[in-house]
Amino acid sequence: MKKIFTILSVVAIGTFANAQIVINEVYGGGGSNTSLIKQDFVELINNSASAVTLTGAYIQYGGATSTTAIGDKNIQALPAITLNPGQIFLVVEGGTSAGADISGLADATGTLNFGQSGGKIFLTSNNTPVAGPSDTNIIDHVSWGTGAVWSETSPAGATSVSTSISRTNGADTNNNSVDFTVGAPTPKNTSGSTLSAIDFNKFKNNFVKNTIVTNEINFGEKANVKIYNV
Repeated sequence: MKKIFTILSVVAIGTFANAQIVINEVYGGGGSNTSLIKQDFVELINNSASAVTLTGAYIQYGGATSTTAIGDKNIQALPAITLNPGQIFLVVEGGTSAGADISGLADATGTLNFGQSGGKIFLTSNNTPVAGPSDTNIIDHVSWGTGAVWSETSPAGATSVSTSISRTNGADTNNNSVDFTVGAPTPKNTSGSTLSAIDFNKFKNNFVKNTIVTNEINFGEKANVKIYNV
């Protein structure tokens, strides 16, 4: 994280400044007919030791190699967020094709479409479009993929339809390539719910061969036709 944004930390005895909510995981592989997960998503996490409330924050997305300011259509308002230490907030974004559906896990939803192999995401304190990595409204940001710009030191690795970038053990060294690891996506929401291995296995099996479904059409007593979809 380039800088610590002063936000309100809600604790029993009062407030605590300079608590941190940061980007925890990003998946941009949704929207393909080979996607592991149907939707793109971004996770936020409270990386501090106190409960934190973040109000008036936004998610901003840009292409991996673009050096122009973020466009208005790629800026999404977030609801007021209060997270306990270590708690995750899941924002489920666009995606209209194959893959496991995680819409039921969402803490918030949007229509942003991230790059499958790379991009850059900013958590900002207002909706002023980010025009560079040192803008004062940036709370946290990550760039990933080949040739990605505006990273913290250097970008995280490239992703695919079956991988995401996720923060490694809460690390925040101001170096995206060190702090984020490429691996299997693990979307999780504020309640701790996530997709189980069974959910993914069901999708993988169906992708290889559709489950057999039997539909019976009764044309009367003398005919009973069964249709098998394989």
